[in-house]
Amino acid sequence: MINQKYHFDITPHIVKQLGEQLVSDEITALLELIKNSFDADATYVSIEINTTGQYTKEKLFYPNHRGFIVVEDDGFGMSENTIMKSWLLISYSQKRELKEAKKKTPGGRTPLGDKGLGRLSTQRLADICEIFTNEEKESGTHIAFNWKDFEKEDALSEVRIQAEHFSSQKIKGTTLILANLNHSEVWDGKNLENFKGQVSQIISPYKENRPFDVYLKINGININLDKSNDELRDLAISRFKFNFDGSSITIQGKTKLSKFIGNNQEDFKNFLEIDNGRKFYDYLSKKQPDIEKSDNSFFIKFEKKFDFKVSSINSIYPLVSDSRTL
Repeated sequence: MINQKYHFDITPHIVKQLGEQLVSDEITALLELIKNSFDADATYVSIEINTTGQYTKEKLFYPNHRGFIVVEDDGFGMSENTIMKSWLLISYSQKRELKEAKKKTPGGRTPLGDKGLGRLSTQRLADICEIFTNEEKESGTHIAFNWKDFEKEDALSEVRIQAEHFSSQKIKGTTLILANLNHSEVWDGKNLENFKGQVSQIISPYKENRPFDVYLKINGININLDKSNDELRDLAISRFKFNFDGSSITIQGKTKLSKFIGNNQEDFKNFLEIDNGRKFYDYLSKKQPDIEKSDNSFFIKFEKKFDFKVSSINSIYPLVSDSRTL
């Protein structure tokens, strides 16, 4: 005989502990939310961080708060059923199933997010989580909860979730409002530079072919991530360009002298850096006639063309992976 009063449940505190263990810091948490937008086939995600103000653009269940983060995208959004059976069902992740089956999103993207960590990431960032979301041309669902309630209730099913339907002005997408920030100081100084650098690695450096954009505003100031991207590329020791015309592939490369530092910095300083690599270049150009002196901050450059055959592909790999080939 089945008795419904006997059933498994879990203390909400375990869920908080799980999130703290799986999501190491605030920057990782926000990166997971950006990846969620990418995985939802969004063309953009807009992030606004305000460390002291109140969010007033939407009617919130928790309007009284200090500091907020807004993550908004135009991805495929969620239906009420998806929220109930996916977002609010801890540990379920359709993304995990896609990854394990090596499948792609409906838009043809390889999922970036890590096994449903997005929802657990929110507790790292703020106490309150409110979600406005709707699928294409469908009515929207607004839910909200407070992570502090996870410390008060005895069972996970007793944590209060507030919900309502709303008429969305967006065709589709999700807006996540995280209020009562936990550590506002994270979004300043070196931590902010670290965050900008990691976000720049997610978006394509080439604006004309970029399928996904990230817009960032912190305390009313728009952050130019393209500028950060250009600065990161300027710091690169080597750069390579690949052009495939259907039958052959052309590789253009250039590298800085610092590429050849190796394990002995003293030898590099005494034999290479002392004359800015002039003698070393003379030696390399005799060994590799394709090498030329580069301009600006780079030391040497080369260009090679290969017929697109299996035998040629095998010969390309050592060229781009081993500096001794240069």
